[in-house]
Amino acid sequence: MHTEVRPYSVLASGYDEVMDHVDYRSWAKYIQSLFELHGGLPGSLVELGCGTGAFSFAFSKYCKGRYLATDGSLDMLAVAREKVHEEHGIVEFEHLQFEDLDLSEDFDAAILLYDGLNYLTEIEQIEQLLVSIQRILRPGGLFIFDQATRANSLNNQSFFEDSGTCGAFSYIRRNSYDPEVHLHETIFELDTGKTQYLERHVQRAYLFTEIQDILNASPLEIEAAYGDFSFMLADETAERIHWVVRNRTHSATSMGRHEA
Repeated sequence: MHTEVRPYSVLASGYDEVMDHVDYRSWAKYIQSLFELHGGLPGSLVELGCGTGAFSFAFSKYCKGRYLATDGSLDMLAVAREKVHEEHGIVEFEHLQFEDLDLSEDFDAAILLYDGLNYLTEIEQIEQLLVSIQRILRPGGLFIFDQATRANSLNNQSFFEDSGTCGAFSYIRRNSYDPEVHLHETIFELDTGKTQYLERHVQRAYLFTEIQDILNASPLEIEAAYGDFSFMLADETAERIHWVVRNRTHSATSMGRHEA
């Protein structure tokens, strides 16, 4: 019998091993390229949904000033903080939920990656997030985030179940996608050798046009949407889309626009 616990509470202790297939260095290089394409690297940056800090440490070398990494899971942050003295670059970690971006300072840029947006399963939550992002960005500041699309859920069903063992636990990971309500559920069955746990992770797979419409009605301005880690403009066939949006309270500059 598995005891159901909140997402990332038990998984945190073995998360890096479970996700060791993710090339965070290449992902960080890609995000660096997007910043360069849209005006240059930020002087200060806040990362939402940083998890165990794997991306944070990979990207921190590109950040010229303060790097604040935040997450809503204290368990994931505890793992991240253990790495601080082992990794290069200075990253500060803070416990912060998406819906509570009450920061006392402004930042040049913000990022939210690896399905973070998809955990907001209601459009109203995304709308509120964008208002909060606009509030903490300096005029002209960039927000780069990604979304896993319905194409991602539909095209990768052959990989919907896997299992493995890491230092903290053995696991079975099962995915399911409901095309009627567009919800993608990932269930982890975790066995520590003493206790069996279950974590249920639910995400919403949004359409490209859904996010585009939300952004067009927000206080942020779309500069581009790129498909599948490329520099090609995205459409509905992309499995992962990286959006680049700007705080539209900035003054006019000579920086070019790349409309989505």
